[in-house]
Amino acid sequence: MIVAVGMGLIYAGYTVSILGYCWVRGYAVTFTDLFRQTWPGVQAAEQPAGSHKLKTITGNQQVTS
Repeated sequence: MIVAVGMGLIYAGYTVSILGYCWVRGYAVTFTDLFRQTWPGVQAAEQPAGSHKLKTITGNQQVTS
């Protein structure tokens, strides 16, 4: 019984510390969000200004064998 209580306290402390970290970093996370199976990703509407697109390097003649 004592072991189960100790594990519960450790889990509760871990959960509260993650929530506190998220709040300090400015993330909009609620307590119930921590228990969801998956978190929705942030969808970017467009590519940010000043970023680089991946392109093929011209003149690259590297051959692997």
